[in-house]
Amino acid sequence: MKRKYEIILILFILLTVGLPFLSGDSNLLGKMKYRIGKRGPAGGWIFYDKGNYSNGWRYLEAAPEDLPGTYDWEGGWMGKLLIPGSQGTAIGTGKSNSHATVNQTYRGKEYTMTSYPARMCMKYDGGGKNDWFLPSKDELNLIFKNLEKKDIGDFKSAWYWSSSQKDEYSAWAQFFYPGKQYGEQIGRASCRERVYGLV
Repeated sequence: MKRKYEIILILFILLTVGLPFLSGDSNLLGKMKYRIGKRGPAGGWIFYDKGNYSNGWRYLEAAPEDLPGTYDWEGGWMGKLLIPGSQGTAIGTGKSNSHATVNQTYRGKEYTMTSYPARMCMKYDGGGKNDWFLPSKDELNLIFKNLEKKDIGDFKSAWYWSSSQKDEYSAWAQFFYPGKQYGEQIGRASCRERVYGLV
């Protein structure tokens, strides 16, 4: 019997903060400061600050609200596969996980899923940005700790997917009450979506 529960999918973004590059003044980059729990440049909520700009980003930002629709983590994929490059759990690996799960091959053929959660995240263009993605396991937990537990962001007491695949049968998900993380079986849960990202 299928477990019937709703998983709210967290989407994610690498916000590269374009203004300094457009102006040609790289010194402006270090002056752009945001605070955890406050609004970010795309109108969402900042939930992580790594302390300095490197690799084009410093902050992680969550979108202000959920996206409509429900999706399976696998998008209805027939067959199981441990996708190379999709097992990252650390902070900063959500983008590479998302790209791996969208740009994958299966049995020698490129396999893409239009209903795939990571693909939906990456198609999102809220806040004038177009590089959103699904968060990793650890990024998802930071969202819970730094936003949800402080009543910021209007999160639901429901399941949220990460982009981190645990094995060929499951991916990491987190229940936002009370905050436990589990390896949930792929294809057994429908998902609503929210967008998140890096600044």
